[in-house]
Amino acid sequence: MVPPATVYRFGSRQIGHIHTTGVEDLTFPREIHDELISDARAQPHPAGFANIVSHHIRELEDVAKVLELFHMSYERAKESAERHWERTERRYSNDEQGQRSA
Repeated sequence: MVPPATVYRFGSRQIGHIHTTGVEDLTFPREIHDELISDARAQPHPAGFANIVSHHIRELEDVAKVLELFHMSYERAKESAERHWERTERRYSNDEQGQRSA
């Protein structure tokens, strides 16, 4: 049984969650996932889920590490949203220019 968790989001995108057991889980691209694990900043997800890292909050020092991982996930979500809005703005701008020249 999976313990309950508090989910944190940027818009509709989940940036991570913390289980009531003190385990936080975050999803990263494979390259970042592997780097975090090799640098011992996170562990692979205990169930083996691809691209998900985990970190167990056991003591006060772990909080700063978890916040760093959440910040990384937040920045990725923010950059993704900014790219999405830029593409959307360009598409609408191009549509408006096409209507004016028609």
